[in-house]
Amino acid sequence: MALRLVFSHKDLARVRLAPASDPLWELTLSVHRLHRPRSARSYEDWTGWVRTIGSSRAHAAARVLGTLIPVRGYFPDFLTPPEHFASIDEGIDIVVRTPRRRLREELGRLDRLPQWGQGLRDGARAQLDGLAAALRTYHDVLIGPHWNRIGQRLDADRNARVAQLLAGGTERMLSGFGPLMRWRAPVLEVDYPVHREVHLGGRGLLLVPSFFCHLTPVSLADDDLPPVLVYPVDPDPDWMRFPDQDRHLEALLGRTRAAVLRSAAYGSSTSQIARRLRVSPASVSEHVGVLRDSGLLASRRQGRSVLHCPTRLGSGLVRGCLDA
Repeated sequence: MALRLVFSHKDLARVRLAPASDPLWELTLSVHRLHRPRSARSYEDWTGWVRTIGSSRAHAAARVLGTLIPVRGYFPDFLTPPEHFASIDEGIDIVVRTPRRRLREELGRLDRLPQWGQGLRDGARAQLDGLAAALRTYHDVLIGPHWNRIGQRLDADRNARVAQLLAGGTERMLSGFGPLMRWRAPVLEVDYPVHREVHLGGRGLLLVPSFFCHLTPVSLADDDLPPVLVYPVDPDPDWMRFPDQDRHLEALLGRTRAAVLRSAAYGSSTSQIARRLRVSPASVSEHVGVLRDSGLLASRRQGRSVLHCPTRLGSGLVRGCLDA
């Protein structure tokens, strides 16, 4: 089985990478991981951690979303809007403003829809507000504590793709997605659970790296929507960390400077670190300068951006705090 994406020359010129981690795709695909805890060892620590969370609201949100996002098969496209948004709140606002006609069409395709889902399908305000609350609670409690590490991993993948693009153009980048994807001009063939062929028709393609996507890339079900392809980026084995494990690094460097050093673990630009930590680029530049002068960070230019990466000393310092 495969998904065949057929490109024209216009499409090759309109391939783009998502500019930042997409919280709604991560949320949606994490629901799959949560309800299939043994499907991937990389997420077992996370699913185990979720079970220990004492928030009844978070567990209720996970149950609600599980009814809309089945482990296998179709789930509604409106939960993962293709528009770019800067925050989870903006994304949720787009979701709850989905036209009623589209809600009826997409929710009507689910094999099972609970009683409360009937009101959601009709666009009832109470059910839409309930969905918004479930999305926000799930994200804030179950994903939010790990969002910095997720963003680091996805930014690292994005930087590697940009390097391929700069070195050899769009086709070089598309050829670098093996073995899950195979570029044979003008077709990108993707391992997929069903056979589909989509002619992009000059609309281009948005490539979205995902932390919780596992093994198989994911696309929107409706071919008339802007083409999106979400592809898996494997987590590091030790990605699950807790704040108290970083206290030694923060005591040594200060909270923000320690966060900058950790955030640059895979190579990040000033703007990426600033966005991830929600601080100003000027503040990041100041901390980067101190870390670089101390021999903990090194900077190099990549295209129009400057990437900051830990030196061996900086990496060892972070790992030493983790080991502690």
